[in-house]
Amino acid sequence: MVPERLRKYEMLRQHTNRINSLQFHFDLSAARPTYRYPDVTYHAHYSFQLGGRNFDLFHGRGETDDATVIHVPDASAKGGSASGGGVVFSGDFLIGVLPNLGNPFKVVRYEREWFETLERILELEPAAVVPGHGVRLHKGREDVRQALGDNIEALRFLHEEVVRRLNEGQTLDRMVAEVRLPRHLEESPYLRQLYSRVEFAVMTIHRRYAGWFDWDPADLFPTPRGEVARNVRGLIGDDGRIIARAAELRAEGKTQEAIEVLQILLRAEPEHVEGRRLRLAIMEELAASDRCLMSRSVWLHYAELDRAFLGDGSTGSL
Repeated sequence: MVPERLRKYEMLRQHTNRINSLQFHFDLSAARPTYRYPDVTYHAHYSFQLGGRNFDLFHGRGETDDATVIHVPDASAKGGSASGGGVVFSGDFLIGVLPNLGNPFKVVRYEREWFETLERILELEPAAVVPGHGVRLHKGREDVRQALGDNIEALRFLHEEVVRRLNEGQTLDRMVAEVRLPRHLEESPYLRQLYSRVEFAVMTIHRRYAGWFDWDPADLFPTPRGEVARNVRGLIGDDGRIIARAAELRAEGKTQEAIEVLQILLRAEPEHVEGRRLRLAIMEELAASDRCLMSRSVWLHYAELDRAFLGDGSTGSL
């Protein structure tokens, strides 16, 4: 699986650079990474010895389909003699915040296999876990069990909730609006929504199990949005009313609805100055309040585009 993933990265280099630039809000358009293909590949499980220690590797699917967990059973948390269940290097199965289960720019993740892999790590009862990001976790402080347990519970909850709602015939937009983690998980120090967020996770799980049709017949063969927007704009017949309504919704705290109303105008006329100025104000407001890196990067990206378009040192202060 690793060689296939590296081939995909090489094939889609320009696309990957573009979406990574947006995701991390950093210009990576000129990046030309080189890849070292593996000398050894394995399926399911692989073990070897190095420096007098045993290394047990097993495959898991989570953020990607080609991840490896490394268990060093005769290591301790401090690098001395064996302690408990050794040390586990979990990679991105643990990252110190809400799992990156939902990424609006990239392929689906594997929530069920993810929590199954974490359950397997938990069964090892490791003395310490070294995550892909964040601080090392030690058994003595109960960090290991809580971090693994909270991540397992959150992933399982999101999976089962979306599956239940799919079976009930609920639409994706309703799921995104309604699904939230239980309070004790929302408050977990290991599930802060600083990188990804629950809404993205819901969309990813839905995308894994369902097709793209959203049960609205108008969307089976969708007309380009700009054409629809020009029709709606013509029916309204007053750009000021569109802008005023978007501003009212923003003032009421209905920011997403405000963006969607405003986009009717901007899809029909992308260079509408007053519309771009209002969108800039909304983007700056969202960027200032959003803790999640991926969604905040989107707001910053469009704020920069609007600011460059207006070309007068504008801010979105309205």
